[in-house]
Amino acid sequence: LAFYKATIQGEMVERSFASPAIAESQFKKISFTAISLKNKSKISHRSDVMREFSSLIEAKYKGSIGSESFMQMVEEATPYRFLTALKIGSRPAKRASAKKGSLAVSSLRAIPWILCWTQTRVLFPTWWGAGSAWNQLSANHKRELKREYQDNPLFRSFINVLGFTLAKVELPMWNFYLSESKLRPEDKHHFQKLFALEFRATLQFFTDVTGEKDPLWFRPWLSESIHLRSPMIHPLNLLQILAEHTHDLPLLRVASTGIASGMLTTG
Repeated sequence: LAFYKATIQGEMVERSFASPAIAESQFKKISFTAISLKNKSKISHRSDVMREFSSLIEAKYKGSIGSESFMQMVEEATPYRFLTALKIGSRPAKRASAKKGSLAVSSLRAIPWILCWTQTRVLFPTWWGAGSAWNQLSANHKRELKREYQDNPLFRSFINVLGFTLAKVELPMWNFYLSESKLRPEDKHHFQKLFALEFRATLQFFTDVTGEKDPLWFRPWLSESIHLRSPMIHPLNLLQILAEHTHDLPLLRVASTGIASGMLTTG
C-alpha cells in the first residue's frame, strides 16, 4: 500500500472508523482494490480522447462560472452568502482578497462552494459539462470513450461517482430555490432551462457509456437509500429558504445541518 494516500476528515472519520468492525471493513476494501490493481498487467494511461473529453468539460465549467450573471445567480439563489453565519468551518466562506459585497471565482473557497450546491440538491460542480462534452465528441471518439469505460479503472470509477451524484440531484427543488430568489423572472427561466438541458445531456452520456438507465445500477441498495431519504429532506430545504428570507440564522443553521445529514455529506 505504499502508493495509497488519503485525507480523511470531518464526518468521514466517524463514518469510516467508528468501530473496529467498520475500520476493518474499510481496510479490507483498500487492500482488495490494491491487490486487484497489482494483478492487472497495466493500468491504461489517459488516452487522447479522454484528454479531449476532459478539456471540453473544463471549458464548459469555466465558461459558466466565469460569467458575471452566473455568480450573481449563486449569490441570490444559494445559501453561499449566508455560510459565514453557519460557523461550521475553520476558514471563512470567502477569501480575504474578495471585495466586500461581491462574489467572484477568485474569492471562492472549495468547501463552501461545494457545500452550497449540495444544500440546494443540484450538486453542480460534480456533473456540469459532461453532457455538453459528450455531445461534442465525434462518433469514433464516443466509441473510444466507451472502450475506456470497460478497460480503464480510473475512468470507470469516475463514471460510478457521476452516477452517484446524478441519483442525488433534485432539479425540482433546485428550481424552487431559483423561483424564490430575487433574480429577474427572465433570469430564473434562463437558469432553470440551462440546468435542465445540461442535466438531461449528462444523464444521456451516462446511459450511452454504461448501457444502464439507473445511475446506481451497480449499487441498488444505495439507490433505495437515496430515494427513501430524499423526500424527508424537502421540508428542510423549505425551512432553509424561509430562514434566508427572514434572516433567521438559528433556523438556517438547524436546516443546513439537517440537509447535510440527510445528504450524508456536508459538501
